[in-house]
Amino acid sequence: MPIYEYACGCGFRFERLARIADADGPAPACPACGTAGTRRVPSAAALGGQARIPPGREAAPRSWEQTNHGDRDTIRYWQRTLEQRGKLEEKYPELAGDTRAVLAHEGRYAASPLRAGDAQPGQRHPHGHAHPHSHAPAPPAAEPPPASLSVCHGPGGKPVASPGPGADDHRVNEMWLLDELAHAGPEHLNAEFIAGYDRKQGHPDADGDIAAFEAHGLDGTSTVVDLGTGTGQFAVPAARRFGRVIAVDVSPAMVAAVQAKARAAGVSLECVRGGFLSYSPAGPVDGVHTRHALHQLPDFWKVVALRRIVDMLRPGGVLRLRDLIYDFAPGETDAVFDRWFAGAAADPAAGYTAADYAEHIRTEYSTFRWLFEPMLTATGFEIAGLSYQGRLYGTYTCVKTGS
Repeated sequence: MPIYEYACGCGFRFERLARIADADGPAPACPACGTAGTRRVPSAAALGGQARIPPGREAAPRSWEQTNHGDRDTIRYWQRTLEQRGKLEEKYPELAGDTRAVLAHEGRYAASPLRAGDAQPGQRHPHGHAHPHSHAPAPPAAEPPPASLSVCHGPGGKPVASPGPGADDHRVNEMWLLDELAHAGPEHLNAEFIAGYDRKQGHPDADGDIAAFEAHGLDGTSTVVDLGTGTGQFAVPAARRFGRVIAVDVSPAMVAAVQAKARAAGVSLECVRGGFLSYSPAGPVDGVHTRHALHQLPDFWKVVALRRIVDMLRPGGVLRLRDLIYDFAPGETDAVFDRWFAGAAADPAAGYTAADYAEHIRTEYSTFRWLFEPMLTATGFEIAGLSYQGRLYGTYTCVKTGS
């Protein structure tokens, strides 16, 4: 049977094996977009007198939609195509192009992916998780952990590599999931930016969060996960009080920073690259902590993340969450924001400025309290305690309900 080549208006070209008797029949639907209006075209071999080079990774689907919602033929096509391309690149390395790891490919990086080693644009950010702007000289960046290992630091600061079930979890890069690195912001990958993190954050005290866990029965035998750990402002002191603390962040540079802090403090801390949508512990944990990180996700993905946290916890397990959440009615927005801006720092090196706060409102995903609390209850949490500061910063202690 001959192979026919088809083209779709979306730009996708594909081949089909067909009987000669069916050559004049309806054209198949496009595997990429599902459109029925494809057309048969002369093959590249017939036109050019030579075989066509298979498309590379940059042309492959990068989202669930681009696989035609998981269409098996589309996935098989790309598997075969990329295998063929890989064999060619082994023989002709010049075809491989830029093989550096893609760190982010959505949002601002949709047209030109951010790759390992690319210069990071310095951006100001307003609030909690890993967003300081620093003018101080940056220390040398520590090497990130190997992709398949978690790294523990014992009392002597000596790193011990051990297999980590969530270490650099493959789901970080799974094509249908949200690109957490793109939503976290490129500054999280920047060692110079991270160097000023603690100073701009104001060195928040972890004692209140630790006490909240202890009030619900967590102790020196408990396992606690710190999601969006940043530089380990909670994880490092928590490692002195709980039996096992796992510090999780999507940014390799942040993981390196918390490793360095754990070594300096002489505490035992597991450091893992992963995120709300990708990290999974080996078994149920007693507590999950997250501070000023969940607002990086749009509301739909917040719900997915909260449900995944529920699944991490044992029955009766505790979530301690602090984030920038709007505790006011829509009609009060202007007045609350005006007061917020009036109390902002003047020096961006010393704290968050009004411009930082405005950028947060425009570009990130803080939500209203009256939207957020139903997310908690719908995903399986009971709110055991809460408090608000300035009608903007919410702190929640939640307990997993059911089994």
